[in-house]
Amino acid sequence: MEFAVVYEGYQINSFIPPDEYRELVTSLGYEVLELHDISSNTAQTIGAMVKEIPAHEEELWKHYGEEAVEQMKQAGTILDKAYREKMGYLLLVAEKPA
Repeated sequence: MEFAVVYEGYQINSFIPPDEYRELVTSLGYEVLELHDISSNTAQTIGAMVKEIPAHEEELWKHYGEEAVEQMKQAGTILDKAYREKMGYLLLVAEKPA
């Protein structure tokens, strides 16, 4: 699977669909105050970072090494695709009742 790098990088086995977050948080004893899908505002983040790598490549090499920078490019491209096609961002605010 091309998204294996996402699972490995985040050390997870799977993601849950957005509509299941409310149920999960509630089952842990929290009250969900807000739940917003903010994917449209944030989905371009990884792609924008990947596009900036060439402009800062020398500096990145100094700090992280050439191999790490190449891995950033490869993983960044996969992550960008994953966020645009399969993943997203949620903003969830919850509190534990007193």
